[in-house]
Amino acid sequence: LAASESLTNMGQIGDLPGYYLFTCSNKGEEDISQALAHNPAVTWFEEQGMLGRSKRSLTFNDPKYSKQWHLHNMRTPGMDLNLQDVWAQGVTGRGVVLAVIDDGLQHSLAEIQDNYFPEGSWDVLDEDPDPSPDQGKDNGHGTRCACELVALANNSICGVGIAFDGRVSGVRLLGGRLTDHMEATAFGKHNQMNQVYSCSWGPDDDGKTIDGPRTLGQAALRRGVLVGRGGWGSIYIVASGNGARNGDDCNFDGYANSIYTATIGAVDECGTVPDYAEPCSSLLAAGFSSGGPGKRGIVGIACVLGSGCTEGHSGTSAAAPHATGLLGLALGVRPCLGWRDAQNLLVYTARPVVGDLNAAGFTHNPFHGFGLLDAWRLVTTALVSNTLHSGMFLGSSIHCSLTCNHQKQNDVRCCPDPLLAVSAPLDLLYTLEHVTISVRLAHGRRGNLRLSLRCPSGTVSHLGGPRPLDVPSISNQMSVPFPCTYIRHLTVWHPALLEKKFPVA
Repeated sequence: LAASESLTNMGQIGDLPGYYLFTCSNKGEEDISQALAHNPAVTWFEEQGMLGRSKRSLTFNDPKYSKQWHLHNMRTPGMDLNLQDVWAQGVTGRGVVLAVIDDGLQHSLAEIQDNYFPEGSWDVLDEDPDPSPDQGKDNGHGTRCACELVALANNSICGVGIAFDGRVSGVRLLGGRLTDHMEATAFGKHNQMNQVYSCSWGPDDDGKTIDGPRTLGQAALRRGVLVGRGGWGSIYIVASGNGARNGDDCNFDGYANSIYTATIGAVDECGTVPDYAEPCSSLLAAGFSSGGPGKRGIVGIACVLGSGCTEGHSGTSAAAPHATGLLGLALGVRPCLGWRDAQNLLVYTARPVVGDLNAAGFTHNPFHGFGLLDAWRLVTTALVSNTLHSGMFLGSSIHCSLTCNHQKQNDVRCCPDPLLAVSAPLDLLYTLEHVTISVRLAHGRRGNLRLSLRCPSGTVSHLGGPRPLDVPSISNQMSVPFPCTYIRHLTVWHPALLEKKFPVA
């Protein structure tokens, strides 16, 4: 047959029996087609033509997308949020509402106006439903954070948001007077509609402040995780802070060390921890942000008075919304995730970096937490993970008054370890997610002290200090969670105090 029609047999096609590829030389294609069509030995034939196929990669016409290295880092591959395959699966935040508690939200900007969710918004300062910032001041911080979350894709403006098909609410809290009751209002505002609250702010990063939510704010956070989202619990994301240059750390930040929040640190485009990023034992993971000289910042809206773009959004303020956006993507595919599920996802799916391996097999360090945020790992795990049952809060009624007998070792004066062994019956406990220690100390110079806690498995967490600028005497209570998991039966905790002597200016 091939010879009669001047065809050359190129062989069997793949492993398909009875299918062969032929090429023709002398006779015209139309003549060959006619001959094959009338030949009873041929059951099927088709002239092969070029097919149009394209890779399942995303393209955007947003002019700054190529500079959004935290979304797709071409200069240092792997140092990004690993979003491409998540987006390619159609997971873009549709149906999710994320809230930004900050200095306001300029929702009229073209980059976010179509994704603005007015029903979840509120101005706590002016007590009205419009969260637009004060136009007379530099109040573009919240708008930049919101653009990181839901900036519209393919609108030829600036860049692309992590959950670019999601919705964003604005809760204006900063930029004016601020009281405990106002914070409490913000933490609970529209908590049946808003799913994740992004908070890129906290106490002063001056290296000498201890502060956090007061009585009403703490109560609002607790109520949010208990009743928000129809009982699944509101999810709160906070930034670790930018005060490391002042010797500060987020152990002294009551928002960062609350068990009801997830604290996020930062690395730069090369994976290096910037010199401003505060460490602490309660840090869960690190997002991406600006670094030292020559390192790129995060693309956002330049100012609230126009629609200009900036490539200089920076600090842990820029990193915390990355966790908010990733959890928004996860809620888009698994809306029934609880607040503890969200925190566990951050822990289990973070890409580990250097750190101490604890007895539960997790790597943790106070600068990266459990590792770098990873969208693919987080979203795919959210699809298949079991949701957690209701948690238990167990406390000890033991109170002790202690006096240290200092032993000088070079410049450090140490209290013997263990300073105190605390036991509590926890026979029903299988997994321990948080340990909170409340301490009240009397000392002439608070910044000289470092408090550490060793759990039964041997994990040691440093719960604060020393801070050279922190000169006041101490009479404060700190509540600090730290990672120590999978503990059964009786637990014996070993606090330790160290005193560091700083030179007097």
